[in-house]
Amino acid sequence: MEQLNLWLFLTTSLVINAVPGPDVLYVISNHKYKGWPAALPSIAGLFAGYLFHVLITYIGVSAIIAGNPILFSAVKYLGSAYLIWMGVNIIIEVLKKHKKVTVDDEIDVDVNKSTVKYFSRGFIISALNPKVSIFFLSFLPQFIPKQEADSYLIIILGLIFCIGATLFNLLYCMLSSINYKGKVKYKIFDFLPGIILASVGVYTAF
Repeated sequence: MEQLNLWLFLTTSLVINAVPGPDVLYVISNHKYKGWPAALPSIAGLFAGYLFHVLITYIGVSAIIAGNPILFSAVKYLGSAYLIWMGVNIIIEVLKKHKKVTVDDEIDVDVNKSTVKYFSRGFIISALNPKVSIFFLSFLPQFIPKQEADSYLIIILGLIFCIGATLFNLLYCMLSSINYKGKVKYKIFDFLPGIILASVGVYTAF
């Protein structure tokens, strides 16, 4: 009988959430231009969008396991392959040393947006991003024992992941107000997220 590897899930979630992406750029930009009154509803909107994808993942996985357990295994292996692909892609991007995009260049924020509109924009950015849906569908089932695939465990793990992502969004907003001098050189640690993602994909496939 398969067992839930909670520590592997928590470790992987920590690494993934620590990597800044478009969501982080969005909340940092709002924080820079309008402060916490704009950043907090933006973060809350993103959190709601994350939960939306977790629910979609739960419904999808439950439907698959109810129809055919073999299909669930197929989805799990495809998910492993996707995680490996993500890890390799991150490593390639680090090697390319592509030009960094500043927050100012990436997002143009309307400082007159109301709290509701900031929340709505955050939700839409997250909920309508198909990459997020694909990620959750490939990531969460890797840590769910086959006999628990139709339980609420996937929602619990998804909620833990979403809370972690939200905490990191808050952390990056706080760090964005700190001025650093000099440029950070590219280090071996830049490869760490890619290596861990690819390793988890290989581990969960066997």
